[in-house]
Amino acid sequence: NACLQSPAMQSSQSLWGLDALDGKLDDKYGFDLTGEGVNVYVVDSGINVRHPEYEGRATNIFTADTVKNQEQDDCTGHGSHVAGLIGGKTVGVAKRVNLFGLRIIDCGKTGSVSDAVEALNFLSTNMKMPAVINLSLGSTESLRGDTLPRALNALARRGASVVIAAGNSEREVCDTSAPSMTTVPNTFVVGALDRPSAQELARDNYNPRRAKFSNFGNCVRWWAPGVDMWSTANTTIDVQGNRMAFESRQGTSQAAPLVAGVLAHHLQANPNLTPSELQARLA
Repeated sequence: NACLQSPAMQSSQSLWGLDALDGKLDDKYGFDLTGEGVNVYVVDSGINVRHPEYEGRATNIFTADTVKNQEQDDCTGHGSHVAGLIGGKTVGVAKRVNLFGLRIIDCGKTGSVSDAVEALNFLSTNMKMPAVINLSLGSTESLRGDTLPRALNALARRGASVVIAAGNSEREVCDTSAPSMTTVPNTFVVGALDRPSAQELARDNYNPRRAKFSNFGNCVRWWAPGVDMWSTANTTIDVQGNRMAFESRQGTSQAAPLVAGVLAHHLQANPNLTPSELQARLA
């Protein structure tokens, strides 16, 4: 078990999400698997591939037409934060995965259904198996309609494990009468768990509970830590002019990549597992 430490963090409790994943709050992260050989695709705002946390394992492979004139790899930092939680060498769940960024969110923190579908269609002909696709796109309400669910369903049928953040509107999101990302079969819709109190941390007596902001419903079958999640930042410039360091964020956007990392563990051990088989293992 590796002790949870990182520069720029005040204590190992800053990585409580990793600590909670292995079932015991002991300031250690106890998984032996690393996700090596698994390909995780982050459909988001891009990845700051120069960050040392990724150890050269991160590559941006797609940029939507609407954001091609933006200078930075990731000007919002959101995609970099998500990628770090999946596969950062210190802050990540699966510390040896291959990370691929698909940039559909612009510097104004906006994106569109058409850009998301364009990215997913790109993956339909370019993804390498075994594959996990992470979509931490925030508002599931603004992404309603059947175009995006059809694209996600096609990738799931091809064997990709699709992980979707449930959203942060504190509402039920599983109405099957209105097609949305959260109602696509054989995908992993993830809600956020709140951070344990200081007393719970001290006593190793964490009672998992939904973060107040997290969406919910019967389609939200997977839950992971999503409050005060430290990961890779794209906001601090070091002496060489590179954007580095770490920062804390919260949301179902931070919970989903933890599940993506766990799926990478399973796929490392058995690359032929289907999404439905993985669902049964994580149930």
